[in-house]
Amino acid sequence: MDPSEVLMLIVEASLGLAGFAGVVTAVGQRSVAGLVELQRLNLVNLLAIAFGALFMSLGALALQSAKVDDATIWRIWSGVGIVPWSSSGRGACSPSVARSAWPRRCEARRS
Repeated sequence: MDPSEVLMLIVEASLGLAGFAGVVTAVGQRSVAGLVELQRLNLVNLLAIAFGALFMSLGALALQSAKVDDATIWRIWSGVGIVPWSSSGRGACSPSVARSAWPRRCEARRS
């Protein structure tokens, strides 16, 4: 499979994931303001992952159309992609994210 085809597949899958999150929220007949904190966190994380994959794939496609070497694209986007994940501190059991649900969620995960 051509690398550009793989990147387009990632773009399509990430758009589908973001659309699925929107449909689930709409079918649940709740606005984002009506969600409990943990549900809102899950929705935001799902959208962040979907749009992160979307923009990373589109950026790689843009570099590929500029005739940049594939190995160089991987090096550049690996460096760009590691920054948000390493500096966010938004792990599943991070106490700064969902203080009210954090002890229960992390204790259940450890058991």
